[in-house]
Amino acid sequence: MLGYVTCAFLALLAGWSGHKAGSAKLRIDSYLLVVAVAGRLAQVSARRAGPALLGGGAGVYRLELERQRAYHSGALMWSRILMVGSYLLFFCSVAMAHAPAARGMAAAVIALLIPFVLAVPLNLRMVRRYQRRIDELDALERTT
Repeated sequence: MLGYVTCAFLALLAGWSGHKAGSAKLRIDSYLLVVAVAGRLAQVSARRAGPALLGGGAGVYRLELERQRAYHSGALMWSRILMVGSYLLFFCSVAMAHAPAARGMAAAVIALLIPFVLAVPLNLRMVRRYQRRIDELDALERTT
């Protein structure tokens, strides 16, 4: 619940700052943040509803494993990286354009890009781990 409130607060704050921004670039940057936060909130809330409908046991565990596997792979992973990454890159470009002292921000931009480069193999490793657990659960169900 706290995550939903935090996301809503961030989206409202970014929308308000975009409305009050002095330049078009800052306005676009604020609205990109709103889109990124809203997209993340929509992904998390849409993926959360499924397992609660079942009674419990191995079926719920399997559904949760499948949900986590889908969250860490495919279109969901790439959309998260694109939403947040595009916002950060635009933020850095606007900061470098507006502040002359910020021109030396190349190291900061690289530091911001490193997690996105590392996110792909880490997410794919998580996918393999969830798939392995699903396979183990299938093997258990076949033996019983």
